[in-house]
Amino acid sequence: MPTQPVIDHRGDSAPATVVDDYPLGEHPPVTWWQVQNIPYGVYVEIIVPVAISAIEATLDLISIALFGKPWSELAGPKVRVL
Repeated sequence: MPTQPVIDHRGDSAPATVVDDYPLGEHPPVTWWQVQNIPYGVYVEIIVPVAISAIEATLDLISIALFGKPWSELAGPKVRVL
């Protein structure tokens, strides 16, 4: 392992062990979403509705399995008129 002198607060130098995981200028592996420039609006417009649809589909499957009706029929409208 290569060592480099390190100067502490008193001015003394002491060898310190420096470990380089990527010694030849290599970079750690990254995934596709780390290198894409995706604006946050895309998350709001695409990913959030997809997540909501997945949650609704899961609730429908569970409610049909348990009660024989989809979640929308069991939950009913939440609007109250005074």
